[in-house]
Amino acid sequence: MIIRWKVPAPCLPPGYLDMSGRIDKSSYEVNTCIELGKKYNQNMATNLNNQLLSVKASGAIGKTFVISSFKGCPYIKKYVMKTISDSPAAIIARANFKIASYCWSNFINLPIVRSAWNLFDGILETPMTPYNAFVSQAIKLQKINPTGAFVKTYSWEGAEMTIDLVDVQHGLPATESGQFEIWVRVKEGCWTLKEKQTMIDGKLDINLSDELRYDSRLKIVKDKLNRSGSIVIRR
Repeated sequence: MIIRWKVPAPCLPPGYLDMSGRIDKSSYEVNTCIELGKKYNQNMATNLNNQLLSVKASGAIGKTFVISSFKGCPYIKKYVMKTISDSPAAIIARANFKIASYCWSNFINLPIVRSAWNLFDGILETPMTPYNAFVSQAIKLQKINPTGAFVKTYSWEGAEMTIDLVDVQHGLPATESGQFEIWVRVKEGCWTLKEKQTMIDGKLDINLSDELRYDSRLKIVKDKLNRSGSIVIRR
């Protein structure tokens, strides 16, 4: 990194040459604190290295330079102001992540449900943990529907599968309106849309008598977001 000091010409050190070998009447440049003394006479270089920019020296000079060392090599760099992270977008992003993470820890916590996220679509193309797979969908859902729903658990009665969904923010029975898509995949075939349903009391009831005869999977989709992972259909 090139660091430039603006200094009036009369204040230049006597006989000082800049890094290109020329006297600069308006400024002079250095690459690192080690290079700082190379164009000075030996006495000035020794003074700077031993007293001003020693290996032990560290910290900021005003809000202009930072002096430190890395693996025993001293260096000097330009002072950089801390990035402002309290913008409205950053605050919203952190809040959405916190909600998604809390939902996974407290509401989406049954092994049978979490295992479905291990089979989340795209996980083979983009490796991720079940937690990351869920959180990625939950954050996207927060942006379009803060009280959107995810599958919390499911149960069987004969060939009828009842799926319970919860509000991502509060873990209460979901009240999200609109139709949910039920997709099924038989063996290693393609995903096909089985039907669409509207939730009743936070539940979806699906007849899977045909799918139970094969090695099948099921997923719930709405707004192009996966709400269930990939559930293995097994009583």
